[in-house]
Amino acid sequence: PLIHLLQTKKYARFSRSQPVIPGAKKTEPAIRRENPLPVPTIATRKIDLIVIGISTGGPKALDQLVPKLNAAMPCPIIIVQHMPPMFTESLAMKLHEESPLQVSEAKGGEKLTAGHIYIAPGGNHLIVRADVDGGFYLAIDETPPVNNCRPSVDVLFQSIAAVFKGKVLAIIMTGMGHDGTEGVRSLKRKGGICLIQDQESSVVWGMPGSVYEAGLADEIVPLSQLSQRITQLVVTK
Repeated sequence: PLIHLLQTKKYARFSRSQPVIPGAKKTEPAIRRENPLPVPTIATRKIDLIVIGISTGGPKALDQLVPKLNAAMPCPIIIVQHMPPMFTESLAMKLHEESPLQVSEAKGGEKLTAGHIYIAPGGNHLIVRADVDGGFYLAIDETPPVNNCRPSVDVLFQSIAAVFKGKVLAIIMTGMGHDGTEGVRSLKRKGGICLIQDQESSVVWGMPGSVYEAGLADEIVPLSQLSQRITQLVVTK
């Protein structure tokens, strides 16, 4: 099936699976989960903004996702990829060459525009602020790292939850640690929905696995099918 529903598939550890011993019985350790928040009816929601958090294995995963996104994307996309300064600009340029959408490293003061992908600049947090005209713009934040990360997924997501009135689709992809979990929680409280990359296609299932453990993921999607699922939720009416 296209989507691994949370009720029908369990995931155990956050790193790649351990070597299989011939003849040994495959087991999955029990996983602790918090009580999930109410799951929105995904098929009926209008998405106004897509936000993506990603870390270890991210550049390769984004290289598989971004070029396949629909050219008619009706909303902005903001990506936090854990990377040091300078590398995020190169990443944005590479993705721009391969994508049907406009891709650039985010700059302070930029207004959010539909069909544009903004990559958070390495070495700084990226936040969203409300504009006086009712729109939204990006701002650079030089405060200390959060979750040992700068840019931090949590910082971006929580800034959006504080000011954004529309519906947000949050996507947590391959990455080590738990950055993004609290940000997803904040967005879900405001009516957002969350997809996570599945364990099999993740280099490290730390970030998506943390969201799953917290009961915050609405769907688990393989990387190879993620662009199609985004199109179904955002573009297809």
